[in-house]
Amino acid sequence: MSNNQQIPDNEELDFAGEDDIVFLKNDKDQDIRFRLIMRSTFENNEYMLLEAVDADDDLVPGDRVILRAENFDEEGGCDLVTVDDDDEFERVADYFDDLLFEEEVDYDEEEGDGVDKKEKR
Repeated sequence: MSNNQQIPDNEELDFAGEDDIVFLKNDKDQDIRFRLIMRSTFENNEYMLLEAVDADDDLVPGDRVILRAENFDEEGGCDLVTVDDDDEFERVADYFDDLLFEEEVDYDEEEGDGVDKKEKR
């Protein structure tokens, strides 16, 4: 996924509100809505934790994804790109887990096999 989004200037760590919706295009060029859960700077990169609102072939509502923000423009927009490097993804996922959850969460677990999540906020 790569889309240019308007991302407002905020603190380094930002817990998003319930109405913060981001539209991303899937492989079929359809808009999929995601709720922005959190954005944060980690290891000199900005990352977004998003939760799917809509379903498509690969997502069901509630699925969470982590995207890296790149190529910021003068209006505050940026490209949101998939974190393809497995080591980078694991470090960022662990970072978000530490911020959000009391229990450890394994993003790679099959549905129903993961640890129960208890959000801190």
